[in-house]
Amino acid sequence: MAEQLGLQQAHVHRLAASGSLPSSKSPGGLLRFRRDDIELLRTLTPDDPHEGPSLDQLVQVALAGDVDTITSILVDGARRDGAVAPVLERVVVPLMHETGDRWMRGALSVAQEHVITNVVTEALVLVRRELHTDMHHGLAAALSCGGDEHELGARMAQVCLEVSGFRCIHLGRGLGSDELIAWCAKSSPDVLTCSIPITTDPRRVALDVIAVAASTAAHTRILLGGAGASKLTGVHERVDVLHSLRELEAAVRCIPLP
Repeated sequence: MAEQLGLQQAHVHRLAASGSLPSSKSPGGLLRFRRDDIELLRTLTPDDPHEGPSLDQLVQVALAGDVDTITSILVDGARRDGAVAPVLERVVVPLMHETGDRWMRGALSVAQEHVITNVVTEALVLVRRELHTDMHHGLAAALSCGGDEHELGARMAQVCLEVSGFRCIHLGRGLGSDELIAWCAKSSPDVLTCSIPITTDPRRVALDVIAVAASTAAHTRILLGGAGASKLTGVHERVDVLHSLRELEAAVRCIPLP
């Protein structure tokens, strides 16, 4: 059946084990599936594997709490692409934009929006485990600046960094510049990534970033991203502004091994 759907057998077995794809066993130990369940899974598996499920399908899967299917879509896409950033931009970014739009229109409740966010967050944790690498480029940190409620920008940056071979610590959101400077002084990270939401005051962020850049070790590479980062060009000579996860992945993969 996996071949018919264009999926890896491990993917199908993972869905069956988690209960996302109901199954039974034959006397000989083979997995059996109902035709209706197979057809439902087929709707989430397009003929062109690079197209991926539609936004409406992704929303429905996330609303159902199906972490395993979201995880499999991301892992399978990353393995096809040979990189994790493209599939995050194809799947997670539009899914969260669509979720926000539907919530603003009243098409999703606050509870439903939280369900989708939590499903995506859990899936990103599993993706990190599935795509783990034994390379060791050094220590990185990811955080959300300002009032980014969901931290998903930093979480996706964390995935890109860890898949690229860094040990990455997630510092959460709302961390003051003094606390961040103190943490950097103690931990001496090789990479510091900050996700800037569109709602953040760019002048305040610029002052914080300048303070951090002036206080961290010379080898620490500071990378800014997120919807609000475009407002922060030319902040400091030690700070780079990136406009996509692909740029982040490309940038950190160019950093030589210690």
